[in-house]
Amino acid sequence: MCRSVWNSKLFMESGKFYRAVGLAIARLPCARRLDIRDTDFECHRRARSVMHPEDDVWASISRFMLLPLTGYHAKREDLSVADRHDITNMLHAVRNVGALLKGIDIQLSNLTGFGGATPGLPRLQELSSGMSQLEYLSFRAEDEDLYEGEAANVELPLSTCADTPSLRQLRCDMRSSTQGALIDIRRVLPPRARPRLDDLWFARAAIHLSELKALIKQLPDMKYCGLDHVHLLSGTWEEALDVLRQDLKCRLLCLVEPEGAECDGMAAEDYKAIFNRDEGFHSDAVHFSRGLLRENPLRALRNREQIALEEQSDAMEE
Repeated sequence: MCRSVWNSKLFMESGKFYRAVGLAIARLPCARRLDIRDTDFECHRRARSVMHPEDDVWASISRFMLLPLTGYHAKREDLSVADRHDITNMLHAVRNVGALLKGIDIQLSNLTGFGGATPGLPRLQELSSGMSQLEYLSFRAEDEDLYEGEAANVELPLSTCADTPSLRQLRCDMRSSTQGALIDIRRVLPPRARPRLDDLWFARAAIHLSELKALIKQLPDMKYCGLDHVHLLSGTWEEALDVLRQDLKCRLLCLVEPEGAECDGMAAEDYKAIFNRDEGFHSDAVHFSRGLLRENPLRALRNREQIALEEQSDAMEE
């Protein structure tokens, strides 16, 4: 290991880096949002126009640029990937110097060690006390090598940060090709009063029907609620749409490709007709949930299928 890498490793392990970040934020009274990323997601995700908005110049030059590796590519090349427990250490360091963050944005391509070992109650309480002014919390991960259930490692740190009545906006997106790598919504948002939370987005997450109902009843009038690839662990989506219609007070609702229950065995044409994959804001499911459509589209589909079965049975008897 070269000396510069070794010195960097010692600098991190000694805690000096975290203290330096905390002190820097404390000296900047207007710097109250902390963005943490392990790669430039925008470079890898989309092309950006440079100098000539009408031309795709970025796509032409980006392949010649030296870009940071994502966690996925680093592991594919057998390169070691640093543990992400340093994130919670950094948040503790900011709290220890008395700086109260208003926004946290975490974007990771690798979740190795995120959350670290389960912290004790005093340490969790310390971290939670530093979130008393937090208004914005966003977490996005794109780790293709997650093990089933490994997403649970992020739930406790996120829940601790979100455990504040000041929170207004929460976004949580776990992208992975691994089946079962889903964040449990109720573990991130356990029961408590959330008087200011009016902007909520969960993607690649899971929840039970009873928990969805309980969560919605705890939310105030929402400006925006987005559920993207959310897996229903119990109950049916027919019932879930009824819950959204009856209990969710929301100006703008987005429901994108729900999973689980009857959705998993539904014919593709029926699924698209009800949830309209290209328009998560204007599907029949959303229109019903917002009171713009009289009949629950999933109940209507079930009734049509039942009638078809009865007619088929009658025809066979004849």
